[in-house]
Amino acid sequence: MPSNRLAPQISVISTLTIAILLLIGFALRIHAPDHMPAFIDEHRHMTRGRAVLNLTQNPVEFSHGKLLLYPYMAFFAPDNTPAGLVTARIAVALTGLFAASASAAAARRLFGIQAGVFAAGVYALAPHAVFYERLALADPLAAGLAALAAWRVIPLAKNPTVRGGIITGLIIAAASLAKLTST
Repeated sequence: MPSNRLAPQISVISTLTIAILLLIGFALRIHAPDHMPAFIDEHRHMTRGRAVLNLTQNPVEFSHGKLLLYPYMAFFAPDNTPAGLVTARIAVALTGLFAASASAAAARRLFGIQAGVFAAGVYALAPHAVFYERLALADPLAAGLAALAAWRVIPLAKNPTVRGGIITGLIIAAASLAKLTST
């Protein structure tokens, strides 16, 4: 009988632990975003995002397979200034938070709450994820959408429905549109 009363407490503690790990990971990604020198691709992404926002060109002509990145980038950082770069980097860090949340939720759904805590901790502290999600690049947006697709495909595999298939298919398509190319 005592184990039944402890189960909700463990679930609350584990959920709070996941939330704290996600916040730590996000803090690592947004800490001093202006201390890293600008990367040439960040400048290109911000310039193309501005062109999308101003509707000066057809986005398909110059997107290089990153059709979702440029509208997303333009929404957060329409100008190509140091302040715009900081804003763009924070916007990309938000996609990292999204990816970490979806990864933790998928692990939790597949293997239980402890696996969700572990996945949140690994993603929050993974050096490559921290580095790339501090830059205004397309990879974190694609990774976030791919993680969301992985989370959505789990219940679809257990209980296939047309609605679930359409939602999962749209998320997979969005992940592809976030970064079609390897460059």
